[in-house]
Amino acid sequence: MRVQFHLLIVPFFLFFVHCDHAVEPTASSSSELMSLRVGNYWRYQAWFFIEPFTVKAEITRKVSVNIAGVNYDAAAYLIPYPVNTEPPPFAWLYWNGPDGLYWLGGVSPTDTLLYKTLLFKYPAEMGESWRVIRINYDDYAEKFYFYDTLTVSLVSKNETIETPAGKFKCHVYSYRKKPADDVFVKWDYYHYYIPGLGRVAYITRSSDDQSIRDRVLLSDYKVR
Repeated sequence: MRVQFHLLIVPFFLFFVHCDHAVEPTASSSSELMSLRVGNYWRYQAWFFIEPFTVKAEITRKVSVNIAGVNYDAAAYLIPYPVNTEPPPFAWLYWNGPDGLYWLGGVSPTDTLLYKTLLFKYPAEMGESWRVIRINYDDYAEKFYFYDTLTVSLVSKNETIETPAGKFKCHVYSYRKKPADDVFVKWDYYHYYIPGLGRVAYITRSSDDQSIRDRVLLSDYKVR
């Protein structure tokens, strides 16, 4: 079983903000939304219609890429995958720009797709929105492809959420999309971030009644 979430998708990469840790300071740099140093990892307790299980996301290496004549030192980010299983065969490329966390595409042993889109703007104002071009990875064809476009918004600057790793007071990013191509109803996706640390929670709700569909909460991390 492979669990795929990011913005965006997600990195994603979907998808996908200034927060204060309510337990102890952890952010390595308030000027960056997410610490992208090699060796960083985040473990989460995930609930997807079943008993909770543990997933892990991590930064495995740096990848130098050139997009439109500009060189970037991107971080290879493995999307959360169940522990004690093989990691995903691909990685999203993230980069901290002057106005937030960027998605630079994806790499795998069989394919590479490079492009630049602002994933989560930081800093941002309440109600501010921007468009994110989303890509996906086809496990069978072992290829990346452009998937769709999302509208991401900053919906809160001070929402408190409690996780196994502690209580966090966060800004929250949100977007709305269908959970699958063959599903009619759309869901609302919420990403909780702390600058310098990264995502501490990911929650999806039904757009009809705002009931919780999925939850992913930070349980442990190593961030430098």
